[in-house]
Amino acid sequence: MNIFLEKFHNLIQGVIEGFDRLIFKGHLTSLFPQGAFGRYLSKRGVLLKDAGKFFEAETARIVNHAKDVAEQAGRPYIYLESAHTHASGQSKESKAQEIAQRDQITEGLVCIFAVLEVCSSFAVIGNRKTHRLEIVSRKRKCLHLYWYLIDPEFG
Repeated sequence: MNIFLEKFHNLIQGVIEGFDRLIFKGHLTSLFPQGAFGRYLSKRGVLLKDAGKFFEAETARIVNHAKDVAEQAGRPYIYLESAHTHASGQSKESKAQEIAQRDQITEGLVCIFAVLEVCSSFAVIGNRKTHRLEIVSRKRKCLHLYWYLIDPEFG
């Protein structure tokens, strides 16, 4: 961080200090206001009755990509049995730090963790009154991928 501050000192008006990591989160649900998700599926040519198969295929594609990236980098892709790290007494972050130390990783991909966690998502359900399928928002278990990387400049 000091290198960055020294390099850009004339452009920096102040510094806020906090945690030593960045967390990027993305939730598709915020991208789809009422009705937009159905339009997205329609534009992709996916019928509501086939949405489950479509989501399974998209998930497989994303997971396969993560596994390929990990394999190409010679790094582990690890499925965690529980989203609650307190049960094992070790956080995901501490597990990643342990792997980085064990494998002497100082830059790049350390590991990728996959874990099922509860999140807001979409479901296609049958409406008994209208006898039509519809999309609803609901809590479900979704696969989350945690990519642990060490930035070459910032650590």
